Amino acid sequence: MIGVTGGTGFVGKRVVARLAKTAPIRVLAMEMEAAPEQNVEYVVGEVTSPKAVDAFVEGCSCVLHLAGIAHSSLRTEAEKRRSYEVNVEGTRTVLDSALRHGVRRFIFVSTAHVYATHCRLGIEESSRVGASSYYSFTKIEAEKLVGDTAGCGMEVVIARPCLIYGPGVRFNLEQMMRGIDRGYYFHMSGVNPMRSFLSIENAARALVHLTERGIPTGIYNLADAKPYSLVDFGNELADRMQRPRPRTVPSGLIRLAGAAGSMIQKLGVQLPVTDELIAKLSLDFTVSTSRLAQTGFEWEHDSGAVLQQMVDRYFNSVRQ
Repeated sequence: MIGVTGGTGFVGKRVVARLAKTAPIRVLAMEMEAAPEQNVEYVVGEVTSPKAVDAFVEGCSCVLHLAGIAHSSLRTEAEKRRSYEVNVEGTRTVLDSALRHGVRRFIFVSTAHVYATHCRLGIEESSRVGASSYYSFTKIEAEKLVGDTAGCGMEVVIARPCLIYGPGVRFNLEQMMRGIDRGYYFHMSGVNPMRSFLSIENAARALVHLTERGIPTGIYNLADAKPYSLVDFGNELADRMQRPRPRTVPSGLIRLAGAAGSMIQKLGVQLPVTDELIAKLSLDFTVSTSRLAQTGFEWEHDSGAVLQQMVDRYFNSVRQ
């Protein structure tokens, strides 16, 4: 039995569908799927509930811990408390239960945001981590809990996926498509940063791969085999959306606007252009996937089909 937390989420649905083809699956979720996969049973509850988690974990040989609050823009104290409760204390609850019930393999899904203080090409798993947001802070804290179980007899894997794209995506990429759709997304002159992205198909394939016994334990970066130029990525999205390609705006002007936006943001007014956005548009950020490749993982290379599905889903949602 393989247990999956967060199995009804954006990535979790794909993971559960793949796993259920070859093994019995148990999902811990806030609610059941309307049309659940065959070979899948559900435990309804939160990762912060020891009773629900124990019912979920009992009898599982492997646990894939996907559940968490994934949005990085946590501004209010209430949002931060909830994020810590789910991402850190929830991980502690699932991890403790897994140890008590003799789970053989535990896969924790973290994020490449833990490298956010690095802006360079080919970041390896051995690179130092550092929090640049409250979200990345919670993931680093949760990773420490998982790492502390080393030597307890359970195989432990930490997966660090980068930005995932695919149909139904939300937050950054949804905002990017909206900006392209409405004509306010832009490129900065003189910069063309490289970025690691991860298709939803490769994310699901990689996480299923890491559940296999015999795959070495430790930390794995998850990304598509090749990074994208951010300019090329934006232009391809515009082409698939049948919208004009983003305009190129002078870098100096944008940096001034970003600095002003960040200052005004401190007053509680949210503006679309901030220093954080400028960093996202101007800095390299790619991760090395050589360690994953060494395990024999094979990538799905048809990123174009996944991008088109993402665009089609976006238009379907805005028409409703």
